[in-house]
Amino acid sequence: MPADAKLAGLQRDFAAFLLRLRGKGSVPKALIAAFEATPRRMFLAGQFHPVAWSDRMLPIECGEAMEGADLQAAVIAALSLEPGSRVLDLGCGDGRLLDYLQRTRQVRGAGVELRIYGCPPDQAEARARELDFTVLAGAVDKPHGLRECVILDHEGYAWVPGIGIPDPTG
Repeated sequence: MPADAKLAGLQRDFAAFLLRLRGKGSVPKALIAAFEATPRRMFLAGQFHPVAWSDRMLPIECGEAMEGADLQAAVIAALSLEPGSRVLDLGCGDGRLLDYLQRTRQVRGAGVELRIYGCPPDQAEARARELDFTVLAGAVDKPHGLRECVILDHEGYAWVPGIGIPDPTG
């Protein structure tokens, strides 16, 4: 595909995203500017570039997924953060949300996600409850192929123990 046609397609997809947002209410200019400044496609494998601005979940590296553009915009808009607010993004993944918040709300913040692969999440959840830690999300099979839970310890660290889910097809 010629570069001009590819660029036109990306611009069309971004415009469709903006029209969906406007259909749900007003769209702050700072939010639009932040989305333009941090293109979603840079977090995606090439085959997903054409749907980067869709409202569906998309796979990213390490078996993770990125929420749809519409949901991400709604979350950012709903936070109503004041400039200078401090944000701790637990389970930040690749840090996109914090990046957008810094661009749109001028927040200060940090992202934390500590993953422990090979640690059975059901056992970790049970032990966390024994220690009176906060279980933010109980053990569950995720669509990216891992069984995980999310635990917040007494010091405020978020831990994500996980194991691979056996492939049922063999």
